Amino acid sequence: QAGPFVGMRYVSESYGSAYLPKLIGIYEREINGVIEEVMASDHDLLVDVGAAEGYFAVGMALHSETPVIAFEMSKQGRDLLTDLAERNGVSDRIILHGLCDSQSLEQTIQGARQPFVLVDIEGAEAMLLDLKQAPSLRRASILVEIHEFARPGITADLMKRFDDSHAIEIIWETDRVAEDFPYQNFWTRLLPKRLLRRVVEENRTFKQSWMWLTPRQHEVLQNVA
Repeated sequence: QAGPFVGMRYVSESYGSAYLPKLIGIYEREINGVIEEVMASDHDLLVDVGAAEGYFAVGMALHSETPVIAFEMSKQGRDLLTDLAERNGVSDRIILHGLCDSQSLEQTIQGARQPFVLVDIEGAEAMLLDLKQAPSLRRASILVEIHEFARPGITADLMKRFDDSHAIEIIWETDRVAEDFPYQNFWTRLLPKRLLRRVVEENRTFKQSWMWLTPRQHEVLQNVA
C-alpha cells in the first residue's frame, strides 16, 4: 500500500518476519530511505543475502532495472520468493541461489563495478562479511541487519573491519505505536489501540539496528578504468 515497494502483489505469508507491516508499507521503515536511494542510484548489481520470501529482492527488481541476485538457504523461503517473483512478473530478472558464504559472495560481486549487498542472516554476518575472503566488498555498498543479541560484540567488530574502506552509519529501530497505522476512518477509530499496535508491530524481542556501509571514494576510484 505504501513504502518503497508500493504496488507489489504479495504472497499470503511471510517467512521468519512480520507479515502485516509489509502489506501496509511500513516494514523496517527505518531503512526505506536507504533502499530508495539504492534503487535510484547507479549500482550495477543488487544482492540480497537472507532474502526470505523476497520482500526486498522482488521489491527491488520491481522498482529498479538493475539485476538482482538473491540467496536464501530455506526451501520454504525460496518457494515463496519464486511465487512472489512470478506474481510481479520479475522472475526473469532475479537469480535465486541457496546458501551464501564468503566465497560465493565474492564470485557474485567480483565482476560488478558498484554492487549493493543487503544482508540479514541472523548473526552469521560476522562470518560472511570477510574482506579477506571477499575483497570485492571494498567497493560494495552494504546494508546489514545487525544481530548483536546473537553475536555480542559484532557491531564493534564490523565497524573495526570496515573502518578503513567504508563510511559507517548505524540506523536504529524506532518504537511502533498504534498511531503508526496509516489509515484513519470511522471504523478504524473504533478499533482498540492494542489491536492497531499488533498490526504495526514487527514482533522483535530486542531493539534492532542496521549498519549502512558506503565505500570511501578511494575504494571506488580504484575500480574505475
